[in-house]
Amino acid sequence: MTARSNSARENNCNIRLKMLDTRITAVVVLLSFTSRNANRSRVWRCRSNANFDKSPNEVTMEGQRRMKAAVYRRYGPPEVIQIQELEQPVPKDNQVLIRIHATTVSAADWRMRRAVPFIVRFMTGLWRPNKIQILGMEFSGTVESVGRAVTRFREGDQVFGSPGFKFGTHAEYICQPEDALLALKPVNMSFQEAAAVLFGGVSALHFLRKAHIQAGQHVLIYGRRGAWEYSLFNWPRLRCERHCSVQHRQPGPGEISRR
Repeated sequence: MTARSNSARENNCNIRLKMLDTRITAVVVLLSFTSRNANRSRVWRCRSNANFDKSPNEVTMEGQRRMKAAVYRRYGPPEVIQIQELEQPVPKDNQVLIRIHATTVSAADWRMRRAVPFIVRFMTGLWRPNKIQILGMEFSGTVESVGRAVTRFREGDQVFGSPGFKFGTHAEYICQPEDALLALKPVNMSFQEAAAVLFGGVSALHFLRKAHIQAGQHVLIYGRRGAWEYSLFNWPRLRCERHCSVQHRQPGPGEISRR
């Protein structure tokens, strides 16, 4: 009986020691998990309380440069666009980093923001704009830095261009490939003028090339109020001898509107 009771006590002691070891291990794991979450919450507070008045080139505690951008994460009215702080893009070997001085809000921007027509959602995201969250199709600015393989541009060049349907100019910085729609800004144009000329000018050039206009041919420019028509009318290679302004008016009483 004495031997059996001693072995039973030893078994009970071993079981209690194992339970104690398990509890100690659980406490250690819990403490380490709590400390990690505390560190993460401190980092999150630093990010959420970021000062937007600081220099855009300021390096954060993570060692990354930051910039401000107009971001939209859902479709809707202009109020869906919020100014947020994001990571500054880093140019690849064949890219240039441009600090944007001027940009525009074109018809393409508000159509993308509102997802009008509905087919826009297949480009940006069916329920939310997941693929494109920074709008803007044209810009002018200064080259901040260049990749190792870039030869056309250098730091300090004043340029203007467009990322096309990739958008992204409603931000302080943008990266563009060297062979993209990018050129040196004319010295007799301001940054604002250079940024505003692209949307209509590039569209007009696209359709001129599609039409294969030859010397001596006559071209009808319908209207002159839009950016495309105005650019065509002032195109250097088109000698505009006559211009016809087409206007619509509201029908009077008893008249039928015909267009």
